[in-house]
Amino acid sequence: MASNQASAVIDFGSSTVNVLIAEKGANNTINILGRSEMEYSGFLDGEFLDTGELYTVLGHAISTAETMSRTRISEVYVGVPGEFTSVVVKEPTLTFPNKRKITDIEMNQLFNIGDNFATNEDYDLINRSAIYYTLDDGRMLISPKDCKTTKLSGQLSYVLAMKKFTGIITELLEQYDIKKIEYVPSCLSESMYLINASERDRFAVLIDIGYTTTSVMLMRGDGLLYLKSFACGGGHITSDLMDYFEVPFDVAEELKRSISLTFAVSETDRYEVATKDNTYKFVSPDAHKVVEERIGIIARFISKCMSLCNVEFPTYINYKLTGGGISYIRGAKEHLGKEIGKNVELAKTVLPQFDAPHLASTYAVLATALQQKKSRKLFDKVFK
Repeated sequence: MASNQASAVIDFGSSTVNVLIAEKGANNTINILGRSEMEYSGFLDGEFLDTGELYTVLGHAISTAETMSRTRISEVYVGVPGEFTSVVVKEPTLTFPNKRKITDIEMNQLFNIGDNFATNEDYDLINRSAIYYTLDDGRMLISPKDCKTTKLSGQLSYVLAMKKFTGIITELLEQYDIKKIEYVPSCLSESMYLINASERDRFAVLIDIGYTTTSVMLMRGDGLLYLKSFACGGGHITSDLMDYFEVPFDVAEELKRSISLTFAVSETDRYEVATKDNTYKFVSPDAHKVVEERIGIIARFISKCMSLCNVEFPTYINYKLTGGGISYIRGAKEHLGKEIGKNVELAKTVLPQFDAPHLASTYAVLATALQQKKSRKLFDKVFK
């Protein structure tokens, strides 16, 4: 049975809904108490494709995780996909008549200066985090706490969630008697989870290629500087293989998973997919061409996204890749890197047992939930 230290999270991928109930274990480990992964129609261009199906799938996912953990979810952290989020960066300034030691109060005041989102009709603010702070002597710091200064400035990141997303999910969860809901930006959680602090301090680019959507994010410090999503992912490769070879979906999906772009192939080479009724054979160069062409399309979208980013950052930094869209296709990241003109690496977590690209978003939201619960517990202990 889950303890009162456990956290429940729901993460909406572009093809699956994931529910986890977990708690911190010994030596910084994580104990998964209950979990479920349910396929659904997903979303496209900022819209769920079937909200009726979503209600049913969400109910099954919650029930399965609750049964496994032998508990009821009353409080939940919900990951908001990149497709439903927006990032706004501001640079407010706070001045003092005399030198003052910076505390959480002054840092919060600085965030409040830039926080004018309460009246926004389309978005809810779900996160505030700092890229960096600047003092009166020009020093740029990740944290200015306990420093003395007459002026505090900062480059601050505000992450907003579409109200049509939070509205739908809140309504659905309340029907399952879950009324305490905290929304977490999945892309920010992924960046914090998959990219270490020293890399983030120098800027970092993370690309999450999912089944039907891709999110491109630029990060520095503890905040997102830029986020852009587009409707193209690994599912489009499956669709391309279906159309080209005129085969059923499950055969095309199995073919995609068996393809390796690492080695050169000849016209005599074949991929085989066996079903209970038939064995399908595919000319290897043709299969590679289909996959590479779609990866090329995704690469051009990514390059377009980065060209629209008005933030200056070092051109030499590597791009990190996550998501289940192409991460499991051997040689795909190398081909993506060649098409983009950048070195692309698979983003990896320090916890090997949670190093699964297709679940990176879910595990990242869980890590955020566990951290926030720990911070809240400490706050309650100090101020009780």
